[in-house]
Amino acid sequence: MKATITGNKLVLELPIDPNPQPSKSGKTFLVAGTGGFIKTTAIINGKSVSVAVNATIPRA
Repeated sequence: MKATITGNKLVLELPIDPNPQPSKSGKTFLVAGTGGFIKTTAIINGKSVSVAVNATIPRA
């Protein structure tokens, strides 16, 4: 995952899984995610930004 600060926006880039896997609940498919909180190289007020991302699509 890549995190950058552009102007006043935090921009995240994640690879998309070409074969999305079912979520733990089974209600959606996970197309991109961080697998929990991760520290990025983006810095705000002298501190590293941590993010957690789940990008999903509906099952049906």
